[in-house]
Amino acid sequence: MKIVFNPLPGELRDYFLILDMIANLEKYTEKIEKDEGGEMIDSQIKDFVVNVRKKSLVDKKNLDKYFKHHTEENYSLADFLYNNEDFWKCKDIEEYITMLENKSSEDKKIYILAVVYNSKGEECEDKLKEICKSDEEILKAIKNSEFTSSLKWDLSCFINDTEIEFKEFIEFIRSSTYIYEQFKGTRNKLMKKLNERLEKNINNNKKPLDFLNKTTRKIVNYDSFNDIYVTTNYGQGYSINFVMNDDIIYIFFGAYYENQLKMIGGEEENRLQTNLMIYKNLCDKNRFEILRLLTKKEDYSQGQIAEILGITNATVSYHMNFLVGANLVNIDKRNKKAFYLLNKNTLEKSIDFIKEQLELK
Repeated sequence: MKIVFNPLPGELRDYFLILDMIANLEKYTEKIEKDEGGEMIDSQIKDFVVNVRKKSLVDKKNLDKYFKHHTEENYSLADFLYNNEDFWKCKDIEEYITMLENKSSEDKKIYILAVVYNSKGEECEDKLKEICKSDEEILKAIKNSEFTSSLKWDLSCFINDTEIEFKEFIEFIRSSTYIYEQFKGTRNKLMKKLNERLEKNINNNKKPLDFLNKTTRKIVNYDSFNDIYVTTNYGQGYSINFVMNDDIIYIFFGAYYENQLKMIGGEEENRLQTNLMIYKNLCDKNRFEILRLLTKKEDYSQGQIAEILGITNATVSYHMNFLVGANLVNIDKRNKKAFYLLNKNTLEKSIDFIKEQLELK
């Protein structure tokens, strides 16, 4: 098993996450105000975003076209236009943009189609390549997807005029990179310390897997992967994100990820906050139904959960982010497919906590 830490991919991802925040600040703020489990917003990011919008420093029309969320699950057109796997191949944003420019038309269409099939919990590279031989088949797949009609329309436009649409997207990203460069200085000191810590504990550690298991509370079964790539990012500062592709897993540590881990780790001073987070998840109907389903057998795939509960795969994926973050669900990977398992230990501890605090028998 290969485990590698590299800070550059996370920095590249931040270029896109900042644009996402500029386009969707109200939505993120609303989730926090409604206490729906939305991720906290770093004050520096919020102040910067407000200033960018106030001064109209970015083309709002194109920003909304590419980054405005279409659904509750936070899908946007840009989701298929930046591929997490490719971040590890480039050393800076210009190299990444150039790589996008030089992709063949077929590869660009595979980018689009991959999001359609990933939203269904499917991973089948050979099938994608076969479908991409026919624009008619790609358009049919988009039409039959779970996306909103507006997102389907935008995706179809990219298929009908692939080179032109990609060129326009790339021009927008290239013209907007200075936005992130302006912001970058505010996070250099913080990220430097975090990167040095992970460099020490992963690249310069004889047992990096022990560090990952301890740090992420064994949320993921890493033994099922051949390669583990780790990076850091600022845009999603209070979370740890996992992207799985065949036998490879990519891990993005947010700048303030330790705050989240203290909560799910159940440290004494955070026990109340930890359990409140669990109860909030239980109060959401979809998340409660997912947890109840996971009690029926050892594990379920994303597609199985969606089919049984009568919800979309995108909805399952959206709610799983919160359930995994609260350590209520663990992830296992077998035969190139992700499976979700109920973490009964977390639930049992939470039940004991409420009995203790409310003096129940």
